[in-house]
Amino acid sequence: LPDPVMVVGALEPDDYAGRRILFANLAAREMFRLTGEQILLVSAVRNPEVLDVVDEALFKGRLGEATYEAGGVQDRYWRAWARPLSAAAGGMRRALLLMRDETDARRNERMRADFLANASHELRTPLASLAGFIDTLRGHAKEDVDARNRFLDIMARQAWRMARLIEDLMSLSRIELNEHIAPDGEVDLSLAAADVIDALSPQAREAGVELDLSLGGRGLAIVT
Repeated sequence: LPDPVMVVGALEPDDYAGRRILFANLAAREMFRLTGEQILLVSAVRNPEVLDVVDEALFKGRLGEATYEAGGVQDRYWRAWARPLSAAAGGMRRALLLMRDETDARRNERMRADFLANASHELRTPLASLAGFIDTLRGHAKEDVDARNRFLDIMARQAWRMARLIEDLMSLSRIELNEHIAPDGEVDLSLAAADVIDALSPQAREAGVELDLSLGGRGLAIVT
């Protein structure tokens, strides 16, 4: 199994140093650097919430779950499940402890939240500009032809900016939907570069730069 799995045994509820790891799979041994047999549980797992759910499974027969953050060079997020098992010979209580590293899932959630916050901020600016121009055109600039034409040009650019942002969001959604599918086809790099140029040309023109696609004998180049 790719997740660390351990079987924990104990005899007395009050003997907190008596919780020992009776079995650990390869993933658990590598993750917690376990060597030898009958290892103390607290030497591998020190989080109080995880130890509590193990005790609940050992002595009360209850299913338990806990999450915790392990510090170090890089913070890691873990989820632990404890399940009671049948008692062994001699009356030793046993429980199954399953650990799962959820660091990548947490990071992906955080990245998604940050991305949505940034996208919302980027959309809020052109929306505010459009609302302001609309109010102005409804008010004292209603009969000002020059101001109206100037405001309409700015509004068109802001609307185009929002359309690009929405298209980027849709593209990212499509990428995330198919990211687990390995590519098996061929890609025309010139078409890919042309798509990039089409997407960046409005910003480039605003900066006074013209983008062009050159297909020379030595390969593909984007020139300005």
